[in-house]
Amino acid sequence: CHGLPIEINVERSIGRQKRATMSAGQIRAACRREAEKWMNVQREQFKRLGVFGNLDEPYLTMNPSYERGIVEALAAFIRHQLVYRGKKPVFWCASCRTALAEAEIEYHQRESPSIYAKFPLAAQERAELLRRFSLPESAAAKPLYALIWTTTPWTLNANLAIAVHPEYQYRLTDLGDEIWLMARGLEPFVLRAAGREAVSNSGDLEGRQLVGISARHPFEDRASPLLTADFVTMDTGTGLVHIAPGHGRDDYLLGQQHGLQPFAPVDDDGRFTEEVRPEWSGLQVFEANPSIVAFLAERGLLANQPGEMLQHDYPHCWRCKTPIVFRATTQWFIALDRPLTGRDSGQTLRQLALSEIEAIAGGRELEPDETGKPPSGWIPAFGRDRIHGMLSDRPDWCISRQRAWGVPIPALHCRACGQVHLSEAIALKAAEIFGSEGADSWYDKDTSAFVPDGLCCERCGGVDFEKDANILDVWFESGASFWSVMRDRSAGLGLPVDLYLEGSDQHRGWFHSALLVGAAVLGRAPYKRVLTHGFVCDEQGRPYSKSELRRRQEAGEKVRYIEPATVVKQQGAELLRLWAAYEDFRYDVGYSKEHLNQVSEAYFKIRNTIRFLLGNLHDFDADRVPEKLESLDAWAMARLRKYLDQVVCAYERYDFRTV
Repeated sequence: CHGLPIEINVERSIGRQKRATMSAGQIRAACRREAEKWMNVQREQFKRLGVFGNLDEPYLTMNPSYERGIVEALAAFIRHQLVYRGKKPVFWCASCRTALAEAEIEYHQRESPSIYAKFPLAAQERAELLRRFSLPESAAAKPLYALIWTTTPWTLNANLAIAVHPEYQYRLTDLGDEIWLMARGLEPFVLRAAGREAVSNSGDLEGRQLVGISARHPFEDRASPLLTADFVTMDTGTGLVHIAPGHGRDDYLLGQQHGLQPFAPVDDDGRFTEEVRPEWSGLQVFEANPSIVAFLAERGLLANQPGEMLQHDYPHCWRCKTPIVFRATTQWFIALDRPLTGRDSGQTLRQLALSEIEAIAGGRELEPDETGKPPSGWIPAFGRDRIHGMLSDRPDWCISRQRAWGVPIPALHCRACGQVHLSEAIALKAAEIFGSEGADSWYDKDTSAFVPDGLCCERCGGVDFEKDANILDVWFESGASFWSVMRDRSAGLGLPVDLYLEGSDQHRGWFHSALLVGAAVLGRAPYKRVLTHGFVCDEQGRPYSKSELRRRQEAGEKVRYIEPATVVKQQGAELLRLWAAYEDFRYDVGYSKEHLNQVSEAYFKIRNTIRFLLGNLHDFDADRVPEKLESLDAWAMARLRKYLDQVVCAYERYDFRTV
């Protein structure tokens, strides 16, 4: 119920200007009404489709009991000392004005500037570099530049260093009027892109031999030291990578190793702050690119021609479809590589989650199949590889969002000194209040209601606090569903859950977040099996997502999409159910008029056969069946039992096509 989709719908209906005048409580009330409306629509559709479930008493993530479970799950992470607050680069949507999770990112083609920028070396640095390359002192009269390549000129404002690979070979290329430092293997491509020819080349040095040299920033009065980094590649560019610790994950980690702060002069709207040159201050970062490129060209600091562009995949917000920026902001994070407290093995959250992926793949807690071996809990089996790959190299989990519609992070800020407090006791006290009054109480009640007895600021001893303004990532909310839903259920349903099922994109979404929450709360995965299906696509394999349909319609394409409600109204829900059963859900699922026509033929054959059989049985009396069957009847019953065994076995394998 919570999250950006609902809040964006509300914003569209009331307008951003009116939203700016509303309190958080008023916005949340409007969002609740919007969520209730769609919940009722979906419930009626589920009933019409014949979906099994407790549809008259569903669990809703905006219910107080569910919200309590979310914060209890957060308390488990706090108990393991995995929750921290820090400033580091995150995906940021300037349109939605919030941080985004990796699962909320889509990649679309975008055209970006392609520039080779020159970082000059001062006289002393130039002389030292020439000495290391054993070049004559006469070469010192020529300007010498470290050459970098980038498709994000706007991030040059935040450049603090240049990275080289420690083992790659680098050389100085003399162009006659100036000298460029770049990787030997990329020199031909760089010269071709710049339209230049080399007069001579120096010998080669490894990247590690360049450490201690600093270039000068192209337009700021600061140095850009050369540092070594293994993430530098020889695929594209110059072999020298521009480092902005406030605008990139690898850049940030390298900056941390060398004491460089994550400088990011960009505000929540994606505009430059006053920390950049006056002519760019206030500009939206992408709009500033042409001015920055022109500035470099005018000062002779651009190696190629201005205006060169590159088509490439670029991250976009999955909701508003606008390109995102990667910027350092202060957020709440869950550490994946700290040891979990209370575990003798010393495992980290990441290690425990990865071991649980393997345990599920090995069929832990599953009955052996006909071969005598437990089946894999990942259905299909390649699901194991997908989620393992996504978890093994992901960064720490950014769990804070800068929105109103969600569950608040129950942190308290000392009014006297600004120290932030988030403890297990604070979280559990908030969980108790949320469980009885709902998460709206965070905005409605006085701060004192959430302060545990005896709490004082550990820094200054103050006792006056204010509430944190962030809400939890909705992927954390969904990840906690096993705890919020199952812990209080009286229907005999226990933990771990038998089966999670969703689309294949949830290996980085719900399955992923549930695994991490389960590891912290239960010490294991919250599920025994995970089943994934492909996307619903047209006859050409194009997905029927809302964004894809909108894109095709805006492009003037004729979209032959058939609303499921139309199929149900004209031909009945059973046709859709049979279509779903016939398709091989492990891969993308075809849905079109042609697909439905094929299923329709089978549907009427099955229906007419059953009608014929029922017609023949209209006067059948079960009490007249003899105790001893005739041989033909016994044969038919034996064949039926064998048939039913095959059907049940196929159901157990989730092989609905065979059924």
